[in-house]
Amino acid sequence: MPKANAQKAAARANNPQEINTNTMDITAASQGHTPPSPSPNPNKRPRQTPPSPVTAPPPLPNVMDIFNEDANIQGVSASIHAPKAETPVDNSVSRPIETMSNVEQTANMQPTPTPTEPESIHPDQALLEILATAEANMAVLSNVSLANQSTQNVTPPPENGFPTIHLTQSAQLFDNLDPSVLASWISAPDPKFLIRIFDYNGINSRDKESVFVGKIKAVIKSIAAPEERDEFEANISPPITKQGAKFKALGFLAQDIPRSITERVLEQRIWSTPAITFEARPFRELTAQTLLLCLQGFTTQDSNVVARAVYDAWNSTAARREIMHHLEKARDIMPNGVEHAYNSFSATLRVERISYKAAGGYDAPRFNVYATSPTKVASVWTDIRTYMRTLIYISPFGGTGKAISFQMCQLCKCISHPRGLCPFPVIPNWYGGSRDKPKQDDTFSAKNKGKGKQLQEDVE
Repeated sequence: MPKANAQKAAARANNPQEINTNTMDITAASQGHTPPSPSPNPNKRPRQTPPSPVTAPPPLPNVMDIFNEDANIQGVSASIHAPKAETPVDNSVSRPIETMSNVEQTANMQPTPTPTEPESIHPDQALLEILATAEANMAVLSNVSLANQSTQNVTPPPENGFPTIHLTQSAQLFDNLDPSVLASWISAPDPKFLIRIFDYNGINSRDKESVFVGKIKAVIKSIAAPEERDEFEANISPPITKQGAKFKALGFLAQDIPRSITERVLEQRIWSTPAITFEARPFRELTAQTLLLCLQGFTTQDSNVVARAVYDAWNSTAARREIMHHLEKARDIMPNGVEHAYNSFSATLRVERISYKAAGGYDAPRFNVYATSPTKVASVWTDIRTYMRTLIYISPFGGTGKAISFQMCQLCKCISHPRGLCPFPVIPNWYGGSRDKPKQDDTFSAKNKGKGKQLQEDVE
């Protein structure tokens, strides 16, 4: 065998054309060209051609070319995954291996979606949309909580309605208000109404008003139907007391509220919640107050006896003439209707006993006197009431009574009773405070603390 191999090597050395031809075959194959077939040698047996070496895959295109408007996506894909047509390459050897990277590149090189297909969303944008949805859902939950509060944590009106809160005059909520603020409130567009907070007299108002405004807004928002709550933002303006006023201004202005909600707030009038309790009153309250007098000094407990004494006093010759003289000034009463107006007025007389106690627990009753004004002219009605305060009311069997100053309730601000007799705390499910004074009573100003001087509660 060694001798045979040596003979073959010597033969190849004597035939250099064969060596060059084999070399050209390999080189041409590597360059992708088919070499010319050599002339067959009749003296040589056919020799098996060695397999062509593995052809490297063509390089991937530049990524930016994929997004070029002029690029042919189909051509790019074909150039990556298929050999050129003129190169007869064995696919079993030369096809690139499909790794995960190749699959991703192939997916990214799919044809551009048509406008009718869903648009892809950037992950950051998707996150922002989720956050926006979460915020909206939180608002819905908050609204549901307020709705539950409005139905479960608001004191429902009693069977006969909430007690009437009597004022010294219809515009009392404007008392002590700065004139420029009053002018601005009057010129503000309708609908609007006034609010007065229970158990608050304006002391330390700067520390409390912002909190009160937020609580009032929350209650009004809860009154609205769920679908209405995002459609408005209530504007609550706190009062500004005029310079030199003895007492604080207490009325808040509510506006920018839909008319339907405004009407509902005014219809119920009293809104008592765990957070805040307030009374809503019309901005223009033109009806005259019916509470005229508070009488003290009678020895009887019988309201009918006192009512008879009041009626007799008003119908004395001098008193009747004086009252009718004031009614003649009312522009809404015809001259021939003055006597009829007086008779209608005196027929509405009503007396209510207030169960005061003197020191030692002894009865010292007081009596509130009510009547309906026959006129809407405020000055006329005020003059009549002022005159009635000067009269002496005598009962043959009940003693003598005279008018005294009203004592305002520091809880509800009504002038018909003191705090200890306030009718609101006995209403079922009441949240607006008790008849007892709060532990930290703010009815004392800073300069009077420790001096035993309580701010005046009587209203002249």
